[in-house]
Amino acid sequence: MVRVLRPRLAEMKKEVILGGLIGVLALLGLMVFVDHPLSWYLANELVPQFDRVGAFFSGITLLGDSLAYVIVSLLAGIGFALIGYLKKHSTGHNSPAVRWISQGGFFLFLVLLISGIVVNLLKIMIGRARPRQWFEESITGFYPFNFNAFGDFYAFPSGHSATAFAMAAAIGLLFPRHRSWLYLVAGLVAISRVVLGAHFPSDILAGALLGVGSVYLIRALSLRQSGFRLKLIDGRLLFSDQQTIKADILSWVEGCALRVHHLKTLGWLFLAILLVSLVFILFPGLDKAVSGQFWDEGRFLLQARGMKSPLLEQSIFLSREILNLSMTLFPVLFGLAGIVDRLFLGSLVLKAPVSHYFTLLFTFLLVPGGVINGIFKGLWGRARPESITEFGGSLDFTPAWVISDQCQANCSFVSGEVALPVTYLIFGLIYTSIKKTAYTLALFFGLLYGLMRLMQGGHFLSDVLLSGLMTAFLVITFYEGVKGFCQRRGWVF
Repeated sequence: MVRVLRPRLAEMKKEVILGGLIGVLALLGLMVFVDHPLSWYLANELVPQFDRVGAFFSGITLLGDSLAYVIVSLLAGIGFALIGYLKKHSTGHNSPAVRWISQGGFFLFLVLLISGIVVNLLKIMIGRARPRQWFEESITGFYPFNFNAFGDFYAFPSGHSATAFAMAAAIGLLFPRHRSWLYLVAGLVAISRVVLGAHFPSDILAGALLGVGSVYLIRALSLRQSGFRLKLIDGRLLFSDQQTIKADILSWVEGCALRVHHLKTLGWLFLAILLVSLVFILFPGLDKAVSGQFWDEGRFLLQARGMKSPLLEQSIFLSREILNLSMTLFPVLFGLAGIVDRLFLGSLVLKAPVSHYFTLLFTFLLVPGGVINGIFKGLWGRARPESITEFGGSLDFTPAWVISDQCQANCSFVSGEVALPVTYLIFGLIYTSIKKTAYTLALFFGLLYGLMRLMQGGHFLSDVLLSGLMTAFLVITFYEGVKGFCQRRGWVF
C-alpha cells in the first residue's frame, strides 16, 4: 500500500496534547524526585569506582555532537543534487538513487537545523545550571538568559540527546528495520551525558522528546510542498520507488567496480579508518598508555629537547629535518622536471605522459600538504604527547577526532611525517613496473616514521595509524579521480 504523507497537526491534535501532557509530567517527576540523587550517585559513586565506565561513555557521547552530521547531510544534499542536475542536463533524466540520497541529506539537515535552533533557544531562555555547578559550587536551579561563556547554565535540554534521537528517528523512518538499534545507540548517548555529569536525567528526556518531535513535526507539515516527495511504503518513509532505487544503486555500484580498479582496497581502508577511530573513541586512554611506554626519567626516549649531549640532540634534529626535506623535494622536483621535459623539451629524457607528472605533483601538494597538514593539523588543535600534563607539559590531553583549543598550529592530529612516506604509494599506482617496490618502501618508511614519532613524543598512536590509513585512502581516491577524468576526455594517462 502506497500513500503520500500529508498528515496535518489538526489530525493528530489529541495525540499531540496527550503526549505533551505525559512528557511534561515525566519531566516534572524527574526534576523533583530523580535528577539530583541519581546524578550525585553516578558522578560520585559509580564512575570513580569503574574507570572503564567513564572511558566508555566519554567515547559514546561524541556520537551526539551535531556538527559532523550537519556537515555530512548538507554536503550529501548539495553534492548529490548537483550530480543529479548535471546528469539530467546531459542525459535527460535523473537517477532515482541520486535523487533519494540528495533529498535524504536535506531531510536530515532540516531535522538537525530545526531541533538545534529550538534546543539552543531553550537553553538560553531556561538557563538551568549543570550538575557540575552543583557538585563544585553548590549552584543549582534556573537562571534565565544567563549567557555564560562556558555553557555552565545550558543544561536544559540536552543538545547531544536531541541530536542523537533526532538522527535515530529520522534514519529510522528511512530504514525501519534498524530502528531499534538506532534508538539503543541514541539512548546510550543520552545516558552518557548524565554519567559524565553534563546533564540531569530530565535534561536528556527533554532533549530526546525535542529530537523525535522535530522529526515527526517536519513529517506532519508535509515536506511535499517544499520539494520533497515523501511516500510511506509498508511503513517505510521513502522519497521515490523502492525497487527503482535498489536497481539504480546496484547498477551504479557495478559501474564503479568496473571503472575503479582499487574499489575493494578503498572499501577496506575506509573500514579500517572507522574501526581504528572507534577503538580510540571508546578507549581514549590507549593513546596515553602507548606513549607512556616511551616515557622514562622525565623525557621521551628520542626526544631531542633535554638530551645530555648537545651534539646528539642537534644530530637527531638535523637528521629528521634533512630526511623530511628530501622526501618532500624529490617528488616535487621529479614532477616539475617531467612537466618541463614533456612540454618544452619534447620528452628528451622522460617518456611518460604529462598527466603522470601533474598527478605526482598535485598528489603531494594536496594530500600531505593540503589535507593532512593544512586541514587536520591546522584545525583540530590536539596537543602533542610531549606537551600534555601527563608527560611534563602544561596542556590537556584531547582524544582522537575531538576538536580542541590546546594547540594553535602544527598540532598532533594527524601525523604529517607518516603521511609523507605513505604518499609515495602514488609512484606504484602510476608506474606499475615498480609497484611492489613503491608499496614496500611506503609501508616501511611509514612504520619507521610512526615509531620514531612515538618515541620522540611528537604523536600519539592514533595520530600515526589514522594518518597512514587516511593518506592511503586519499592518495588512491585522488589517483582514481584523475585517471577517470583523463580517460573520459580521451587524454593519455
